Amino acid sequence: MKDIREALSIIEPIMQGLGKHFGDKFEFVLHDYRNGFRSSIISIVNGEITGRKVGDSGTKIGLELTKPKQVSEDGRFHYSSQTKDGRMLTSSTIYLKDDNGTVIGSLCINFDCSELLQARSFMDSFIGDKEDEPIVYGSVDDLLTDLLLESVERIGVQPAQMTKEQKIECIRFLQEKGALDIKGGVNKIAKFYGITRYTVYNYINEIKTE
Repeated sequence: MKDIREALSIIEPIMQGLGKHFGDKFEFVLHDYRNGFRSSIISIVNGEITGRKVGDSGTKIGLELTKPKQVSEDGRFHYSSQTKDGRMLTSSTIYLKDDNGTVIGSLCINFDCSELLQARSFMDSFIGDKEDEPIVYGSVDDLLTDLLLESVERIGVQPAQMTKEQKIECIRFLQEKGALDIKGGVNKIAKFYGITRYTVYNYINEIKTE
């Protein structure tokens, strides 16, 4: 394959079929990076999840791939992301390569799992937490992502809808778990809750003075 559009007539029916099979909580997005980052989307199914349409831009991952390069990986799978209105997504990005192995596009899958997280929070509070079991993480980034998601489950409200007090409670939880000591953790925490890193430090100071 030399151009994503060569396979468009094959890929689009597959995307439409997957959208019908999995339902409106799954978004399927086809990117052509040769169009440039700002208009990389050439096909999308259930775009209301992220509010995007054909001709819109990609994500940070797409930005990293707009300069043609060869990669050995097939993509990035089962990572956490977030919509502008605060809903949590589980996402995967499948790299599409030309005949030389250069990434020229991607097929992205986004699952809106926000309702499941809220349901899980309710079930945990109703049934009670099971005995803690140790988890082995592949990286500190995975650990931090899991702690961020756990903080949302504990509060039962998505970050975009949280009050200042609820965000402070989340920061308190993360501080107790040592998440603030992870290199680069404060920046990721700030982005997750839609606040600045200085606000994170202000919240920490408020917690210390309580």
